[in-house]
Amino acid sequence: MRIASGFVVSALLVSTAAPALVMKGIAAEEAAPKLQCPGTTVLVRRVREQWCEKGASVRHGPFVSWHTDGTKAMEGEYRDGQLTGHWVAWHRNGQKSREGDYRDGKEQGQWTFWREDGTKELEVTFRDGVEVARQEMTGSPTRLPSSPGDKPKELIAFLDKYFVYPDYEWLFCSYLATNPFALEGKGVIVPLRFEQMLERDKGLFLENRTCGVVASAIPARTFLTQPGPVMLVGRVVGNIEAPVGPPLFFGSRLMPHVKFVAVYRCREERCTDVTRAMGERVREKSR
Repeated sequence: MRIASGFVVSALLVSTAAPALVMKGIAAEEAAPKLQCPGTTVLVRRVREQWCEKGASVRHGPFVSWHTDGTKAMEGEYRDGQLTGHWVAWHRNGQKSREGDYRDGKEQGQWTFWREDGTKELEVTFRDGVEVARQEMTGSPTRLPSSPGDKPKELIAFLDKYFVYPDYEWLFCSYLATNPFALEGKGVIVPLRFEQMLERDKGLFLENRTCGVVASAIPARTFLTQPGPVMLVGRVVGNIEAPVGPPLFFGSRLMPHVKFVAVYRCREERCTDVTRAMGERVREKSR
């Protein structure tokens, strides 16, 4: 394995989603008040989403979406088909996940991102949709329950299989997004955050919610859990137009496209547990 940039790694822990939770989410969505649409616009209701439209399916007015458990995921507003004004998103536990403004469909000014424990993670400043500054927040992210020094056998197997294999390059999403065609056919290991399945075998992964990767050929039932940090292993295919709507990127955009190889879900935010395990494994093999 080659390391293109230094960063944190991720880890796999696949859990199951309870049908009862899904039904609870549907019930909560049905019970939610309908949006008040302006003027002659009409209300459109889809699975876990509501918005207003005018004319030929042009979004105009308020928008709201919910998580699968029925808690609010995001709300904001459209004007003549463009995102506008103040938008807010929430984690499933009710804590804010990100907040900022749009003007003419582009991010404008400061956007703030929070972790699930409520601590601030990142501040990014945009000018007409272009990132011009960012500040990573200091402080230790919340550590999920785990035994001291615990290294699951699956983690050791993952590290041994992919981090010692020379055909896999360890890099940032932003590095991959610059020119994925230069890495076409190559194996990559990218620290990301799984967000959602776009299709039956195609999923969306984000890096700090400012860069995304689409992975295809994902085996059935790989992701039955809520979003979380992962280390994605795949082979680069090129770019793909990802039709991602709220509560993610609010519209189509080109993203790097990889063919799924493996994934590991971490126990800690930013996957510091995997970073430590990787360092220990390297030292063990060098003895």
